[in-house]
Amino acid sequence: MKLNQNFWIQSFSVLHKENEAIHNLPLENRLPILPFPPLTIFDALPETREWWPVWDKRQQLNCILTCQGSAPVTDRIRSTLENSNINEPSEEAKQYIMKQCKTWNMVWIGKNTVAPLEPDEIEQIMGYPRSHTRGPSKTERFKGLGNSFQV
Repeated sequence: MKLNQNFWIQSFSVLHKENEAIHNLPLENRLPILPFPPLTIFDALPETREWWPVWDKRQQLNCILTCQGSAPVTDRIRSTLENSNINEPSEEAKQYIMKQCKTWNMVWIGKNTVAPLEPDEIEQIMGYPRSHTRGPSKTERFKGLGNSFQV
């Protein structure tokens, strides 16, 4: 089975990688780890599809953060959407919402409602079993995941 190197570098997982090197090991004569990791947000978190607005075109998330988006940010996004007089928010509102969603890796969990990823979801996306980092506080789990590598 011949692997397309660009495909794996660009589509290795639901996490978008800006640089083109995922490691410094040769790719020739190597087989992928099975099962394949989720390649899109919907592969990893299918329950979000129901609430995802058509104007949010994200397929992948940004890099793992070692901190979490705050409640005031999610409240501002919700109120911005609820205060829209039409079904679809203005372009300015969309730009603000998308900037916050991309910055904090927020996903749609309900009507007009976004939330940051939980440690269990990040573990799943990175190829670890759920509750792999259980025990320490949520903050410590995020730091640990931010300092780990994807399997």
